[in-house]
Amino acid sequence: KQIGICGEHQKRDVSKIDLAKLTSLASTKVKPPRIAESPASMECALDRLVDIEGATTVMFGKVVQVHVNDSWVTDGKVDPRKVKTLGRLSGTLYCRTTDFLSLE
Repeated sequence: KQIGICGEHQKRDVSKIDLAKLTSLASTKVKPPRIAESPASMECALDRLVDIEGATTVMFGKVVQVHVNDSWVTDGKVDPRKVKTLGRLSGTLYCRTTDFLSLE
């Protein structure tokens, strides 16, 4: 449910972190805070905004800092088998990564 709250559109003066009852944690390179409960986070700086035919605007960012819980790391790399990935597809639809394929 907390993920859904963070994905909802809110007014600029409404804190999604507070609404979801999560804990903010200071970022190291950007002003917006991270979420302390998240085992991984990326700090991003705005690169550009692209208007899509007046219907919406797509934001592109540049990752300037990555934070990952050590329990997810094997041999200096994030091990996808240790991560229980949850991705937002659209609206209230999400997916999980449960199968892995190697092309090697």
